[in-house]
Formats: sequence, structure tokens, C-alpha cells
Amino acid sequence: MRKLAADLTLTRETGGVIRVNGRVIAEIVQTCVVSLVPVEQAIDESIDVRLVEAGSPRAEASARPGAEVMINPDEPDPPDVLSGPILDLGVIATEHFLLAVDPYPRAPGAELPAEAADSLPDAGDSPFAALARLRRETG
Repeated sequence: MRKLAADLTLTRETGGVIRVNGRVIAEIVQTCVVSLVPVEQAIDESIDVRLVEAGSPRAEASARPGAEVMINPDEPDPPDVLSGPILDLGVIATEHFLLAVDPYPRAPGAELPAEAADSLPDAGDSPFAALARLRRETG
């Protein structure tokens, strides 16, 4: 990691909602999953998190186990509930940084050698292909 910085602003909104806005910026170097050469990645991730204290009327009620949960994609996410009296901004910045990191970095132009590509399993060897074959055999 060459650089990691977070610039966060903390505000309190009506109804006891705590809002964390800002950015996490990083420069990292990872190993290419194909060629094993270093791959640089620049991260500039925005942060917009809403939080409420436990027991707040703004906190979303917990769903019963096995209950159907309806999510409206047009509505904003409900605020996260704080689990204690401390708000750790480092955890929020770290979470957003880690979600932005490419899990399979690949160098430009990196390709598998022909002999490695030949050793990949056929689609016919997949568990789904076996299930389809079993379904055809049993009708």
C-alpha cells in the first residue's frame, strides 16, 4: 500500500440520525492473478453512511427468522444501528476501502498460457451439467 487516506465529515440529522460523508483514497499494488507481475490500483471511493443508536425509532425492526423481507430499491437504505456507544470511523473507512479493492487484479494484456487454458475443466464437467444429465436420465 502506497497511500491510504480518508476525509470524513460527521453530522447529526433530525431524528437522531448520524451521517458520515466523505471519501477514502488509496494507491495499492497487488500481484496479477495470471502473470504474477505487480498491478497498481488507484481507489477513490465515496462514503455516505447513515447510523442510529440502538432503540431509536428510526432503527429498522428486526425481521423474524424465516419472515419474508421486502426491499424497495427506489427508497434509501435504512440507517445502520450502532452496536455500542462508540462510532469507529476507521472501521467505516476500512470497509469501503476493502470493498473497492479488485479481488482478482490482472495486468494489461495478461493471458493464460495455452497449456494452462487446455487444463481448465470443460463446462460438461460442472456440477450443473451433472445435475442436468441426471434430470434428463430420470425424466
